[in-house]
Amino acid sequence: MAFAGQGSTLQTHNVELVKCIEDLREKREEVHRQLMEEESERQKLTSELQQIQRRLNQINESITRKSATRNEYDKNWLGEPGESAATSGSSDISSGRA
Repeated sequence: MAFAGQGSTLQTHNVELVKCIEDLREKREEVHRQLMEEESERQKLTSELQQIQRRLNQINESITRKSATRNEYDKNWLGEPGESAATSGSSDISSGRA
């Protein structure tokens, strides 16, 4: 009789153990699915970041070139040191003397 009770207890433990293993497997699969989604998103974001970085570099180079060009115009446009034709002309216009 004692052996029958132990067999029943052992069977109950086996069923519980199988259920725990199945629960762990499901949790692992869910974590794996989330991991795959995040890896995919990371790849997408990395690609977008590279594109944005390239565009930022292009804009910075353009700003540098255009600033140099503007500075050359300013140098060539100066009437007196420190005064540009645009500055002196705009004061005449704003004061009504133009």
